[in-house]
Order: sequence, then C-alpha cells, then structure tokens
Amino acid sequence: MEEWRDEFVRKDAELVVIGCGKPSHIKEFKEVTGYSGKILTDPSREAFKILGLTSSLGGLLGSKMFARAISALKQGIKPGSVQGNALQLGGAIIINTDESIEYTYRSSEAADDPPVSEMLAAVG
Repeated sequence: MEEWRDEFVRKDAELVVIGCGKPSHIKEFKEVTGYSGKILTDPSREAFKILGLTSSLGGLLGSKMFARAISALKQGIKPGSVQGNALQLGGAIIINTDESIEYTYRSSEAADDPPVSEMLAAVG
C-alpha cells in the first residue's frame, strides 16, 4: 500500500485506511505494516456496514489468505496481534470531492485486495 501512495498523491487523491480496531491499535498497525498515511478507525463497524462490506468466517479462511500467509512467512513477515474484528472483510471505495462514488471494491475473502491499477484509473 505504501509503495502506491505516491501514485495517488500525484493524482491529487488522498489515501485513507479505515480499520475496525480501537484507536490504540493504530500505532501497532503502522509499526507492523510500515504504513505512514492517514488511518482512521471505526470499532462499531458502521462504516463497513454502510458500504456493504461483509464479515464472515468463510472469508477469513479463503484460499488467497493461506497462500498470502505462507508467502509472508517465507519472507520473514510475521503477523501482529488481532485488532478489531478479524472476520471483517475490507474493500476500497473512491469518493470524489462532490461526494459521488467513483469506484467500489468489496473483498470476497481476506487477502482479496482491489487491483491498484483500477483504483488509480478511477481517480483520473
């Protein structure tokens, strides 16, 4: 995510991560991921519900998750502690300055990330 942040900035777009953990979890998230951009959190998960992002055990146990976990471990990357609801799936929403939604991606399982090229194309 961090490596793409400059691309969004060049397109005059602000990249914001929204998690579902407690505000006190933000520091550890930044340390584990190296992400230095804006991070918000919504422990109630209301934003996730409004955006239609799902939460499920099946999503957590998807095939992409296992493949990505094995790859990360081989690279020496170890997971941090669970923060928020581990079953909450993510996604990406691009909202224009006029509040219109330009792009929506809802993850079907953990480690199902939106194509960054699609997101960059949506911001212009």
